[in-house]
Amino acid sequence: MLYIIIAILMFGILIALHEFGHFITAKLLGVRVNEFAIGMGPLLFSTQKGETQYSLRAIPMGGFCAMEGEDDASDDPRAFSNKPAWRKFIVLVAGSFMNFLTGFVLLALLLAQNTFFVVPVIDTLMEGFPYESAQGLLPGDRIVRVNGERIYTKSDLDLFFGRDEDGIMDLVIERDGVRLERPGFDLRPREYTYEGETVQMRGLICVREPFHVGNWLRQSWYNTIDMVRMVRLSLVDLFSGRAVRPPARVVFFSGGSRYPGHVRPDRHRNHDVGRGGPVSQYGGRTGEYPVVRGLHRHQPGGDEPAAHSSPGRRAHFLPGG
Repeated sequence: MLYIIIAILMFGILIALHEFGHFITAKLLGVRVNEFAIGMGPLLFSTQKGETQYSLRAIPMGGFCAMEGEDDASDDPRAFSNKPAWRKFIVLVAGSFMNFLTGFVLLALLLAQNTFFVVPVIDTLMEGFPYESAQGLLPGDRIVRVNGERIYTKSDLDLFFGRDEDGIMDLVIERDGVRLERPGFDLRPREYTYEGETVQMRGLICVREPFHVGNWLRQSWYNTIDMVRMVRLSLVDLFSGRAVRPPARVVFFSGGSRYPGHVRPDRHRNHDVGRGGPVSQYGGRTGEYPVVRGLHRHQPGGDEPAAHSSPGRRAHFLPGG
């Protein structure tokens, strides 16, 4: 019951922020606002300030911004219906922009705890990787696109590697400022030796960039864009009937012991490849279990370790149920 109440309140806050976006742009662009309300239903409290009534209503599920001329024609020159099309457009999209901005701020706050970010730049290729060459991949290459999808973060690689059906992908990389195409590139998982263990990997180890303000803001922006894209992908998958694959089995190594399962919060918080922290899509926390930073619990073979993992504790993602 508590979770239902929290969900309702959060939903209400998101709608109220959405309506605030309409309200503030309407005011700035000279549109008359008759009432701005937080909540719906019976009126609990209201105050009049200038032309606008500010209201608090009983049902905490959203709110509204009642503009003059929004639904009916009005002779008021400041009515919404009498404003130029460009002003109407700005007022209408401001609500969605406010939700986007809210997501950016929340992600920035969550990512502020990270000590580094894993980026889609190849640090090293595993020994035995078959396509390490000028015509294939080289350390320092930035992966820009996978199967036509723009790659912003390391978790984007995990996502679109995992969504690929056969491991043969169309890549676009950037090398020394020049973009190069690698159509039909074979990145099927192969067996490699990693830290003394034989594991199924794609053979790419990505760069870790240290935390600094510019990188933090950039990663926050990228992850916000990714959230929007995830909505699009989810809708496409929903209507196309794309099957949901089973998650990978996570096997942990700690002090010589080995056990499968989820990340254990009592023993693996802020360890392994970096501090457990939120990343876009599958790189965030699942419930109370932190995800290993730079290694994301995702599809079999879709995840690679970050370079220079911390000694003593490590995690690999192996196929399995």
